[in-house]
Amino acid sequence: MPSLPQALIEMLEDRIADPRRRQFGGEKTVHGHTSDPDAIRKFMSEGRQDDGTGGPDPFDLIRQQMANWGQSMPEMFLSTDANGNRSASSSNPDTPLARPASKADLAALEKRIGRPLPEDLRQMFGIADGGWGPGFSHTEGHGPGLNSVRGMISELDDLERRGPDYCGEGVWPMHFVPLTENFGPAAYDLDTGQVWQWDEHYYDHDKTVAEAWSVSHASLADFLSDWLMGE
Repeated sequence: MPSLPQALIEMLEDRIADPRRRQFGGEKTVHGHTSDPDAIRKFMSEGRQDDGTGGPDPFDLIRQQMANWGQSMPEMFLSTDANGNRSASSSNPDTPLARPASKADLAALEKRIGRPLPEDLRQMFGIADGGWGPGFSHTEGHGPGLNSVRGMISELDDLERRGPDYCGEGVWPMHFVPLTENFGPAAYDLDTGQVWQWDEHYYDHDKTVAEAWSVSHASLADFLSDWLMGE
């Protein structure tokens, strides 16, 4: 069975101990939080370069749609990353790190997939149960990142419920488990230990549905190492 090198586990643990470096995109500087749409728009527009297209401001479009639905702006946390990119998110960046996955949850996942959990996946969930690392899947109380064990089970149940032709796309491979949402799902192949990435824009890239999945990393260790090195 594939496993994560101990040195990699220690580097991952060191990074995610810092809330500013725990999620996708590396270190962030938090500039406070607000639900005032004008303040959010001002923060997001400062330093933005005019691309010359003359199109509407994306934030204004979101704001108008929320108004049409009778929704108010939620509390948004304002931040910049190491490259100066600005973001406004309803996820609190100061959420606590998740505990390692419980034995009961790991057993429930094994029951759901019908086979023993590969050692490298078990080690990943032993670092912290979701809410860290690459991707945007949300773990309640811990923020975005990799799926938690329960999130993985829930996502598998949802994919099964949707059926094979949901949105005109392909059948979810039964030997894949969803690691995270990363501009299209990233999945772990239980048969090979490889990580696969779904190309959400396969139709723009002259691909068929059958070609939308491709191997992105030879192993989970490589997938997590890329996240570390990309900080």
